[in-house]
Amino acid sequence: MSEIIKPMEQQDLILETHGWVTHIIINRPPHNYTDIKLMKSLAEVFSELEKDLTKTRTIVLSSNGKSFSAGANFSQGGVGGTGDFEKDTREFYNYAAQVIKCKLPIVCAVQGAAIGAGLGLVMSCDFRICSQRAYFWAPFVHLGIHPGFALTSLLPNLLGLNNAAEILLTGEKINAQKALSLGIVKEIVDEANLLNHCLEFGQKIASGAPLALVETKATLRKKIFDELDNTLNHELTKQAALFKTKDALIGITASLKKEKPTFSAS
Repeated sequence: MSEIIKPMEQQDLILETHGWVTHIIINRPPHNYTDIKLMKSLAEVFSELEKDLTKTRTIVLSSNGKSFSAGANFSQGGVGGTGDFEKDTREFYNYAAQVIKCKLPIVCAVQGAAIGAGLGLVMSCDFRICSQRAYFWAPFVHLGIHPGFALTSLLPNLLGLNNAAEILLTGEKINAQKALSLGIVKEIVDEANLLNHCLEFGQKIASGAPLALVETKATLRKKIFDELDNTLNHELTKQAALFKTKDALIGITASLKKEKPTFSAS
């Protein structure tokens, strides 16, 4: 039997307990856009779960809706909506850093699209298992801006430099089969069985000694964790500068209109 927990009055997240596995469901259907509020909620929940290893040893992260997460919604003002891109993104990345540095092993169930910051959230997890209709997309170069959410560290560290370069420099959508070949996902599972499969895998991890699990993850991700703050600061600096260019306006406008951009190098 699973137990439903109401986490700190946050409506964007649903928590369930399955033994030593805590299932966190992002509940912003249909596209589960990311913003400061959502990232703050995730950071707070992760922080609470880390405090008691007798209750939670592994996290399974999933979402309700068509997309796993379509990233920032530029039609609604991006991650903050205040009109101050640099200020909003800095706050967003402060919470994102806490999410990326989660001490507990995380299994991610990806049922649909993971785009931009949504891809960053997926790559923050230790294991990614997807359905056949899932796809992964880092469209930053087609928006005229620099990649963010520490993807310039997460992707090369986890997939290798050449695979990271292909994903970030082509800006092409990566379907489930190609994601498997690149190492983005561990396996592809029928969507009807995806969540149960991820929970079972989470239980397999959770059978290990909790302190050993935490320390082993910390060692495996040490390079990513050590360079994370510098990576996010660098990405933010480049994003803020490029966001002011004509090409960013062209790229973002074309994206909202679902048109192909023609860039001007200015």
